[in-house]
Amino acid sequence: AVVVGSITAGLGFLYGKVLDFALHSVWKTLPARLGATRLNPSIYIPAIMTSGALLLGILSVMMPPAFTVADFVTAFSKEPNLDIPGLPKTLLPLLLLSLITSTCGFSLGPEAPMVCSGALVGAALAKEWNLSVPALAYAGAAGSLTSFMGIPIAGSIFALEMTRRTVAFPGQYIGPAVAA
Repeated sequence: AVVVGSITAGLGFLYGKVLDFALHSVWKTLPARLGATRLNPSIYIPAIMTSGALLLGILSVMMPPAFTVADFVTAFSKEPNLDIPGLPKTLLPLLLLSLITSTCGFSLGPEAPMVCSGALVGAALAKEWNLSVPALAYAGAAGSLTSFMGIPIAGSIFALEMTRRTVAFPGQYIGPAVAA
């Protein structure tokens, strides 16, 4: 769990740096280069959002389906399902589409994609190492989220409770999630 947490923490850290760069580029650097004094926000903001939506739509059609929060919750909401898609087809679309939505201003936040990307990495490593897929998927989710947001214990609990409709979460996975 510690190794998976370290790997996914690196993923969360890198994603955060790329997101910061993208946000700064789109909302600070680009307006400055276009002449912020002449730039009308009532035109610039819808233009960025429309461009982002167009790019998102084109990439969504061209790329394999991303592993979404709904997929993560479905896979782990009852008895954990070991049928989690592989990394090569799902991780890049998930991260890229999340970056676009967050950068262009029509996302509620990148926390959920961090949980999903960490779970994908954790599940892939668990399958490779013949270890518990649910335990390392939760560890991966906790590792990427806690690194991205800087919330060590809360990130572990969030990754676990995200798949439950009730207060109870899978207690047997709290150890790997906190260790990550």
